[in-house]
Amino acid sequence: MPGWDGYDVPGHVRRHWEVPVLVDNDVNLMALGEHVTAHPELDHLLFIKVATGIGAGIISGRRLLRGAVGAAGDLGHVAAPHVSDVLCTCGNTGCLEAVASGRAIIEHLTAVGVPAMTNSDVVALVRDGNTVATQAVRQAGRRVGEIIATCVSLLNPELVVIGGSLAQAGESRERIS
Repeated sequence: MPGWDGYDVPGHVRRHWEVPVLVDNDVNLMALGEHVTAHPELDHLLFIKVATGIGAGIISGRRLLRGAVGAAGDLGHVAAPHVSDVLCTCGNTGCLEAVASGRAIIEHLTAVGVPAMTNSDVVALVRDGNTVATQAVRQAGRRVGEIIATCVSLLNPELVVIGGSLAQAGESRERIS
């Protein structure tokens, strides 16, 4: 995170409280939490967070996979199929985040005259039956789903869990076998 590079967050927290401190990417912590509390019997789990950004926490062999420099699971900057011309905040075009994140949905809704400023607004619009918001979330879900399908083929998890603020716009949690 810009501005936090090199800052000793665990040391700072420990000066105030005598507690174990774990600092990590939010989706990695979500994956660990989901694995330990809800699915400890599984060896392989993929947690997908869809919110302002889009990322994955990967549990394989009961261990969190971080990759060579800790960036494993950064799905937001994977090229989304069929959208190569949309500019992303990273400077590239066609990133999944540019077309399927909360920010992208909010930008689309605003452009078509549906007021939304936050992911919570998007969720509320969907739950209230707004068809434009529902269609935008469904399209984003399809795009995320295309990338998840590739992840499933590559990683072969026992379970895929979808979380993050935009997941609240969907139906209740169900295990799909």
